[in-house]
Amino acid sequence: MYKYDLYISYNFHEASRNWITGFIDKLNFFLQNELGYGPNIFFNNSQIDTGANWKEVLSYSLKSSKCLLCFWTPTYFHSEFSLSEWQSFAERENSTNSDQLIFPVILMGGEYFPPEARNKAALDVREYFSTFEGFWASIEAMKLEIIIKQLAGSIAKSIVNSPEYSDQFPIVGILGNDGQNFKEQYSNSQPVKTKIVL
Repeated sequence: MYKYDLYISYNFHEASRNWITGFIDKLNFFLQNELGYGPNIFFNNSQIDTGANWKEVLSYSLKSSKCLLCFWTPTYFHSEFSLSEWQSFAERENSTNSDQLIFPVILMGGEYFPPEARNKAALDVREYFSTFEGFWASIEAMKLEIIIKQLAGSIAKSIVNSPEYSDQFPIVGILGNDGQNFKEQYSNSQPVKTKIVL
């Protein structure tokens, strides 16, 4: 059965922690108001207990989530774990004929995203992405909040219309058992034109 409404996929860096956490906090607030209940979000920031098998926790949490929000940067596509999360949900979209279960958000780059990513509509927030500690008290944050509110509406619809849970939802790459190495597949990506949603 499902445990999470939304799984957050990102390539962690300490410098971006404040911005990412603020984005998720805003999104959580707007999702709650869209859905009428507090959404259960898996955000691998502090949710894995010390001593736990973190690979198993990630795999289970991924499979038991209804939708995926992924923060795309060039380094995202060089992380085996991030790629495993994205590709697992891509496989689920295909196997269940779902319209949209993946919500990519572009933070940086775009020119060197892999060809497969260019066919996925993505939300472009590059002009708002910042390591400035006081960002969420700025005028730019007020503008971004409007965008996050709209994103929450789209995600809420997908949560409500998510496919029936199945133990057979695929988990591929390093979090699965198929041995696929997506990092090697995408490491030599050539410049592509990424589809941007304004």
